[in-house]
Amino acid sequence: MRRSVSMSRIDGPSSCTSPNSMPDFEPIATATPIPEGVGIAVQISGRSIAIFRVDGLLFALDNVCPHAGAALARGRIRDGMVQCPLHGSRFDLRTGECRNPSLGIQPVVVHAVREVDGLLEVALTHSPVRRPLK
Repeated sequence: MRRSVSMSRIDGPSSCTSPNSMPDFEPIATATPIPEGVGIAVQISGRSIAIFRVDGLLFALDNVCPHAGAALARGRIRDGMVQCPLHGSRFDLRTGECRNPSLGIQPVVVHAVREVDGLLEVALTHSPVRRPLK
């Protein structure tokens, strides 16, 4: 059974201000164990981010499928990819690339994520959210 967990953002520093500087990581919530292979959705600066733990590693990407707008945090995880729960396209968790090239779907924006002293932190990539096709 698939389940999705929502977490609230904890106030923290803003994202990096200079494209040449190191990204600023924003604290999200204590890392109550994110279940292996289950997505969670968090809000950072008004942006919905999907976070996954796969083989002990954390991955973060925009929580919006660029094809039809489905919440990727609700997708199935398999072979290092998340599958859109609406139309089945698969996105690489490391790169955001769509692994169904014949569909011509844009990649999903990926973000840096880490766990420090039990705290989950995300650094937003300075890239616009890829809106669904209309």
